[in-house]
Amino acid sequence: ALYLRMQRALAALDRWFAAEADAAAPPPSPFSIGLGGEVWRLPSRTRAQLDTQFDMRLELPQLERRIRLFLSTQAPTDPVVGGERSEGWRLGARVLAAPHLTVETGLKLGEPVAAFAAATVGTRRDQGPWSLWPQAQLSSTTTQGLGASASLVADRTSGPVLLRSASAAQWLRRDGPLRWSQVLMAASVQRRLPNDQASALALGGDIAEGLALRLELSSAGQGPPRRVELGALWKHPLRSGWLVAGVRPFVRWEREGARQASAGVAVTLDAYFRHPTRTAPSP
Repeated sequence: ALYLRMQRALAALDRWFAAEADAAAPPPSPFSIGLGGEVWRLPSRTRAQLDTQFDMRLELPQLERRIRLFLSTQAPTDPVVGGERSEGWRLGARVLAAPHLTVETGLKLGEPVAAFAAATVGTRRDQGPWSLWPQAQLSSTTTQGLGASASLVADRTSGPVLLRSASAAQWLRRDGPLRWSQVLMAASVQRRLPNDQASALALGGDIAEGLALRLELSSAGQGPPRRVELGALWKHPLRSGWLVAGVRPFVRWEREGARQASAGVAVTLDAYFRHPTRTAPSP
């Protein structure tokens, strides 16, 4: 009911900008809401962390046929680097400036309010069982300054079997050293969700139903990884497919002086207001 009411309101707004009274209704505006938490045990204490995520892309073709408005908790640089959390609400506009070139600008709604802008080059390429998402981006915010990032997600799919490699590097002028991450994933997937964000793919955010094993390495600067995480991911749809529950047990090693091991579990509940697709069987 919430999704339908929102779509009707957006359709009315779009018709207000139409030149003709009988203009076609705008396409649906997909959005997702996520709530998750992690609990893990360190040698001397137990830690917990709560995370919320929201992403919405407004489709208003009569307002501007080549612009997409968005409201999201994703950072404009969209890093894959492990351990990152949402940075607050972001409201902006995304424009396809040229083939494979996207420019976005907007505001980060928080304390303090910050302006951001980013230019991204990249597109998905499919060849047989392989899918590649190369991406490079330049960005700037009034609080963090200039930044650059690059990522490559490679998938190999055979029926329900999914093999994934997600690599990324990010540099922020404020922080200095280059940060990088590498994620390897093997999964059996029954349902998928359309998602082209590198950070979501690295976390298995496009999986609506399935079981996966993940290995994640990440660091800042030169030297061995500062963080290693090995875990599993189980996701299953509830409520006719639009509500997805997930459980991710993990063991994490973080280098803070001596490397320490901690075991924990993350529980997520995601509401996807769009339709999952069932994975096709092998020919």
